[in-house]
Amino acid sequence: MSQADPPLLQRLAHLPLRALGRAARAVQRAEAERQSRQGPLPVAASAASLRVGSPMDVPPEVDVGELSTTAAEVLGAQAAGQPLTLVDVRNLGEHRRARPAGALHMPDERAVIDLAEIPAGHRAVVVGDKGGAHARRVAAFLRYRGLDDTWVLDGGFPAWQAAGGAVERG
Repeated sequence: MSQADPPLLQRLAHLPLRALGRAARAVQRAEAERQSRQGPLPVAASAASLRVGSPMDVPPEVDVGELSTTAAEVLGAQAAGQPLTLVDVRNLGEHRRARPAGALHMPDERAVIDLAEIPAGHRAVVVGDKGGAHARRVAAFLRYRGLDDTWVLDGGFPAWQAAGGAVERG
């Protein structure tokens, strides 16, 4: 390539969109062929186990300890004026319909980015759905990243409502 040749990115920017689409499809085909040579992907026991290599993964040798707390304990801490932040990890639709009053919304893996929104010195209580697997994953990550006073609300948002916790809608 001589000095007179335009840089690669400049040349790519001037390609017609049709040519860029063909190039993208060729890359996709090559990647699919590479993956097919590696054999079938392992079957996951759950959707959470598919997230290999996620920034939220906590090394297996790290013990984050007990994560559970009850709605009664959280409401008691609020009544006593203890600094507390509720973190709603449910999907956007669920969060928009109804959520614990004042809860931060950190769905999926937003906790990696939004970690700093939890004020220092606050107890973090992660609120998920009734099952709580995703909430436990987020809470374990937050503890691993230094927020030692992080808990998962047993029973999730339904338990919060049943205990009379303040709820915002819309």
